[in-house]
Amino acid sequence: MKGTRLRLSRAGIAFAVFTAVAAGVGLLSGNNLVLLVGVVLIGLWILEAFLGGWNLRHLEVGRTLPVEPFAGLESRGTLRVANRRNWLGSWSIRVREHGMGGTLAVVPRIEHGGTIGVPVGWRFPKRGPARLDAVCLASAWPFGLLVRERRIPLPAELLVYPRPRFGPRGGAHPDLEGAEYDAGGRGGPYGDFAGLDPYRPGDRPLSIHWATTARVGEPMVIRHTGLAGECVVIQVVDCGGRAWEDALSGACGEVLRSFERRCAVSLQMPDCNLEPGVGGAWRRVLLDTLARAPHREKR
Repeated sequence: MKGTRLRLSRAGIAFAVFTAVAAGVGLLSGNNLVLLVGVVLIGLWILEAFLGGWNLRHLEVGRTLPVEPFAGLESRGTLRVANRRNWLGSWSIRVREHGMGGTLAVVPRIEHGGTIGVPVGWRFPKRGPARLDAVCLASAWPFGLLVRERRIPLPAELLVYPRPRFGPRGGAHPDLEGAEYDAGGRGGPYGDFAGLDPYRPGDRPLSIHWATTARVGEPMVIRHTGLAGECVVIQVVDCGGRAWEDALSGACGEVLRSFERRCAVSLQMPDCNLEPGVGGAWRRVLLDTLARAPHREKR
């Protein structure tokens, strides 16, 4: 199959040696029984090659990328594998991102004409623009002797935010002081419950109220009361090297915490001053600004 790499598994290497020995002994000795065993083993290799090649044919892959990926933290999304064949399913498909290493998901079986969505997590090592090039599908089905890997181009770009760091702050919620932000949904909000509103771009996934979302058929998020009229000014000091990255992480944590409190937020950085603003779209602007901040050498 075009674009497919083929290699022997560990079991395949041992089985190949055994097949060669059985066939060679049968031919040299004239022992029909041993020769028959060798022929059967060769037949298994042929069957493995045919069925394994068919197993990866006409498979398509799609992604649902994380809404807000943070450097160094697992960012959750979905991989979709579709079987476009008109008959016969696919079995034991391993999925991973090309160039990132590690299996993202394992799909035990996909019926013909079906699509399987698998929750997965990406972990990006640093902030800033990130690019995904392709998804690799691999399978050792049916006998585990040959491993086939098929690379499917699936380019995508996303912006990775600095890893948030929460430092102490006057009036801060005591449960979150010094805590790490979980992009997948753990951590407590600030303020009292104020109702449910439709999801807006920039709202955090953890704010979604899934029971109501399932009932009304559209994403609904929980709103909390904040400190009316409070304005938070977040300052990023002029420094370089690791201190600069730490400052960006601290600013990212303050942005997340301040928006949970429904405050107006201003950001002051070297060569960049943003006036106070509110709302999910403004929150995204602040996070984008921190993610795109130029890297600075240590002074």
